[in-house]
Amino acid sequence: MIGVLVVNAVGYTHFPDSLHVVPPPVPADSTAAWVVQALLLTLLQAKAYPLLAFLFGWSFGHSFQARGETASTHRRRRLWRLLLIGLLHGSLIYAGDVLTAYALAGFLLLSSVRWRLRRLVRLWWVLLAASVVCAALQAWALMELSAAARVDPSILEQGLGYGQVQTLLAHVSITWPTYLWTQLLLTPVMLPVLMSLMVSGLLVSRLRGFTHRRWRTVWSRQARWALPLGLGLNAFVSWKMMQTRAVVDSAPSVWSAAQLLVGPVLTFGLVALVAAARPGWLLALAPVGRRSLSLYLAGSLSFLLVYGGSGLALGPSLGSVATLAVAIGLALVLSFGAVLSV
Repeated sequence: MIGVLVVNAVGYTHFPDSLHVVPPPVPADSTAAWVVQALLLTLLQAKAYPLLAFLFGWSFGHSFQARGETASTHRRRRLWRLLLIGLLHGSLIYAGDVLTAYALAGFLLLSSVRWRLRRLVRLWWVLLAASVVCAALQAWALMELSAAARVDPSILEQGLGYGQVQTLLAHVSITWPTYLWTQLLLTPVMLPVLMSLMVSGLLVSRLRGFTHRRWRTVWSRQARWALPLGLGLNAFVSWKMMQTRAVVDSAPSVWSAAQLLVGPVLTFGLVALVAAARPGWLLALAPVGRRSLSLYLAGSLSFLLVYGGSGLALGPSLGSVATLAVAIGLALVLSFGAVLSV
């Protein structure tokens, strides 16, 4: 959740008009700003949401084991509440809402929770193949956008972002249209990716992958190859993306579509490392997980207050380094509050 908050925060000022999740470095001639850009693209963007989706699926399996016959009704009620919160959050506060997509994916996951393991594994392979197709479709769309922008550069002209609007009414007026087209166009593309990650978590839960001692050596072996491979792939993709971003007003690089596939590799390596080592400090962070929804919503409201033009409007005056520092500070304060609230 901290990773999601930081990524949302650094792009908040220019969102929802900007096509970049992590905006180009500011100032453009600052080495430190480019270093921040490289770190965000390599270590955070497209790495945090796969972990949340994985744990979302894991929680499904855990809930069905703990609650038995009542689990399906319980989960369905929670998903309807999540969907309602997502609709309100996405249309009024933050157009980049992920709760709606998670709720929709959760409804799809409900039908397969009790499947046999072999059938779940086959479903996972189908979803993985669909994720590759979705990444290819995204790359094709970005190529078409770049080609169209070469003919008509005005396509990439930016309007108002959250850091520029002056009132809450203006904030809402640029939020709900973006949320609507995002749900109609992008959520269907992301659903196979989210579902593959959720089914992965469900499989780990069903196999007791985090609790049975026999899996610790397996996790250790997986971490040894997944972490270096994930770092290498994400560093390469980030470097290719930054080559495009050297031209600040360009469309997002086609390489950003590759993050749908290489981001989860690094996430898997991190999960494997933590599952093998089981560090004690994880217990201290458990309350943050139990308050993840509240933390996410509090983050959006905090960004509106700190970065938004209708709030303190700090966003437009901050460079990349200061924006990241404030984002990390906000995420840590919110996380500490979540720990204290339990």
